[in-house]
Amino acid sequence: MGFIRQYHKLFSLQAQEKSSQGESPLPGVRFKPTAECRKRLGNHQLVLRQRETGAEVYYQLNPNAEDPVMGKIEKRVSFDFVI
Repeated sequence: MGFIRQYHKLFSLQAQEKSSQGESPLPGVRFKPTAECRKRLGNHQLVLRQRETGAEVYYQLNPNAEDPVMGKIEKRVSFDFVI
């Protein structure tokens, strides 16, 4: 029997420019986690993926497990990034 992992988006990050026409994403902005943030991402088995207009953070599931959420977050935590 193989090990299955599924990834689901937890949150996304985006830098936006405000103008008289509204808000628009700033392409090419990269979000870098601080050292403490990298540790928290790892502790909760979260994956950061850079995108053209920001970044996305994913959590992992093992659908074959009794409790499928891997690295569950059970209390309020913060994730700090620099751009």
